[in-house]
Amino acid sequence: MGKGEDYNLKKAELLFDYLSTEKKQVLLDYVQQRIDDLKRQEKNYTPLKVQQYVYCGNQTWTLRTSDAALDVLSEQLPEDYDIVFELLKEEHEHSNSFAQGKLVFIKYTTSIPKETIYSFVVENHQVAKVLTKDEGGYTLKEYDLTEEEFYGKVVKITDH
Repeated sequence: MGKGEDYNLKKAELLFDYLSTEKKQVLLDYVQQRIDDLKRQEKNYTPLKVQQYVYCGNQTWTLRTSDAALDVLSEQLPEDYDIVFELLKEEHEHSNSFAQGKLVFIKYTTSIPKETIYSFVVENHQVAKVLTKDEGGYTLKEYDLTEEEFYGKVVKITDH
């Protein structure tokens, strides 16, 4: 009938031009969400909520407040974990990027802490100093990693 893809594209462009800017954005957001859903289904991704920690130098990591969610390949997930940390570094930071983009999966070995880990320092891979925040304010705790477990154990570290 002489109507090919060019005809359909022009028809779609005309229809799109009639929409208000606000409705165009709603349509584009919907299409992007559908594309993301299809990609996730094709590759078997699992959406994860993560706590983001930013490297501040001197082995210090600080919590970045966010509602971060990542799509992670299901095959990269460990069998059992309680929480996921995403380790980041600031753009201007010239430190080692050994942890940039790493996901750290933690399985709690004690009762799940009610407080939020606000920042932590790991010194000589044996001592952790942890600043936590709860309803009462901030508390600095120190853990000897050679003698006691630090809230839980790392069950997997992976790139994303």
